[in-house]
Amino acid sequence: MNNQSLSLESQFEVKRLKLYLEQNPEKAQELAITYFEDYLELVQEYKKLEAQKKSPSLPPIPPPSLGRLQAEYDDLRKQHIKALTYNQYLRHQVKQLTELACALSDDDAPLPSFLKEVLD
Repeated sequence: MNNQSLSLESQFEVKRLKLYLEQNPEKAQELAITYFEDYLELVQEYKKLEAQKKSPSLPPIPPPSLGRLQAEYDDLRKQHIKALTYNQYLRHQVKQLTELACALSDDDAPLPSFLKEVLD
């Protein structure tokens, strides 16, 4: 392995390890196993990160609850019925106003039905 590809700090750490192992040869096997385990953990984490980078996953979108949708539907249905009722009321008012306008513009026209009800 080429140590020149390592940063200066990493090269220094390698030198320190070599000196330590020269001074403590009995700990070489224990350190080698520990470092190798750490290395394997890093490789495993690196692979996970690479896989995530290749296929970014968005958090799942929770499905809307049926109860909430049913409540919204019921509310919209009530509003629709109110709108239909109000529309019916307005149509009736327009009919009465049209009859009144016709009666006022024509002397021979009969009285509008709503005025007949009031005058009777």
